[in-house]
Amino acid sequence: MPDNEKEKIEFEIHQIEKELKIIDILKKAIAKHELDDIQIRAAASSLHSIYNGIEKILLIKTKSLKDDFEIDDKCHTRLVAKAVDYGVITKE
Repeated sequence: MPDNEKEKIEFEIHQIEKELKIIDILKKAIAKHELDDIQIRAAASSLHSIYNGIEKILLIKTKSLKDDFEIDDKCHTRLVAKAVDYGVITKE
C-alpha cells in the first residue's frame, strides 16, 4: 500500500478504473440480455468496490485536513457532507 496521500489516492483511482472496465464489459452483456447470476454478482461487487474506493479517497482527503472522523452508523452521510464543506466535492 502506498505511503503518502497522493500515492494512496492514485492507487484508489487505479482500482476504480479497473472496476469501471469490468462494468463496461458487463454493460455489453446487458445490451445483449446475456447476464447470468455470476455476472450480476460481479457487477454488484464492482459497484461496491467503486463506492468503497470513492469513500476511501474522501476519507484520505478529510484526514489530510486534520479532521477527526468518527466511524458510526451515520458516517457515510457525514463523510459526504464534510467533503462538500471542504470543497473536495460539490453538492451536484
